[in-house]
Amino acid sequence: MAERNITPIFECGITVAYYNNDLQRYEKYCLEDDPQEITIYTGYQQLMAELFVYLYEDGASEEDLKSCASICVFTYLENMLAEIKTYTDYEEWKLSFFKKCV
Repeated sequence: MAERNITPIFECGITVAYYNNDLQRYEKYCLEDDPQEITIYTGYQQLMAELFVYLYEDGASEEDLKSCASICVFTYLENMLAEIKTYTDYEEWKLSFFKKCV
């Protein structure tokens, strides 16, 4: 990890999300995983979508989410808050939501 040309975006415990400057893409990596096991995102909004869903799952208030979304320039928060209350299969909804955030 130390040898990579990256710009860190956030970390949570042993998981780091960053922009890979050499490959020009957003990635996430858990320091305990195999170095080949990197999650690749289609763009910044998709990475933020995953983060904001985690924040929601951890009990962050809508007010806090909106404040953070403004700072992070996450443009899909209102969609997320509206959709998250209407899903029938939560895991299926998450996957479809992440794919929409480009």
